Amino acid sequence: MIHPGRPPNIESTLGCDERISRWATCPKNDACAEGVEGSVFKQVLANVNSHDFSHFPNYLQEAWETRFFGVRLDNSARYTFGRDGFTLQLQHSFGGQPGDFKAGATDAVSVSYSGSAISAGVVAQRSNDAANRHADVLGAGAKYVIGSVSMYGLYVHSRRDAGFTVGTTAGSPLANTSMLSNSNTVAGPNTQTASRRDSFVDVGVNYYVTPALSAGVSLMFDNAAGVAGGQSGKIKTLVALVDYHLSKRTDVYAEFDRNVLNGASVTDPNNPVGGFGGRANQTGATLGLRTVF
Repeated sequence: MIHPGRPPNIESTLGCDERISRWATCPKNDACAEGVEGSVFKQVLANVNSHDFSHFPNYLQEAWETRFFGVRLDNSARYTFGRDGFTLQLQHSFGGQPGDFKAGATDAVSVSYSGSAISAGVVAQRSNDAANRHADVLGAGAKYVIGSVSMYGLYVHSRRDAGFTVGTTAGSPLANTSMLSNSNTVAGPNTQTASRRDSFVDVGVNYYVTPALSAGVSLMFDNAAGVAGGQSGKIKTLVALVDYHLSKRTDVYAEFDRNVLNGASVTDPNNPVGGFGGRANQTGATLGLRTVF
């Protein structure tokens, strides 16, 4: 499959999750840790694992973490306290259900550390849908930089109640988050009877040939329980990316990804990597030019 090139989905909203997943793409731990905001996860876990220079992968096959935690959380308030390389963040997003303070609300907390060679962080988040069903996510990650090489590892555990539903219309609870629902199964709409649990691992390495040229490889694995009732499934994704910066905001890149689905994940409509039309695998490639505004 040839992926259509398109600019990254950058949002200027608040979040506790950005700092961790963005560390992995930076030659230094603080070189590109500022700017993009969306949720607490992107402030923490994004600094550890993102292999996309702009910190929002273009394709679902590379954007698993944002599907668990959400890309953006509107109407949010965040408190940040930092000292000696440590950062504490607390966030509350007020949601979008008139007359109900819990429906659509999200609460998150994160603790992270950024040093010259080692960065690490943990984040916890709970989101409520319109019926106050919950999506709970825990994440932890670390990155180690030695010379021009950065190595990282990330673990995320996600649990979504049976029937958890993300709004689809503007102003409805969680509508702009891009989070995954847990209401539909291969049997049809509103047929899910089990809570879904995803145990996700992402490990990878990035090499900076020059400050402008980088190459990276990432391997992601998800063990999903409760895909449909008692059924389970597995997802494996391999991503390779070469990126060259023409300027601070413009780059050219080449990307390759290989995705393999097993068990109930083959027909699961709630896959973080999307569906492949009943196929158990998909291979994709991309050549692109991007400018971030």
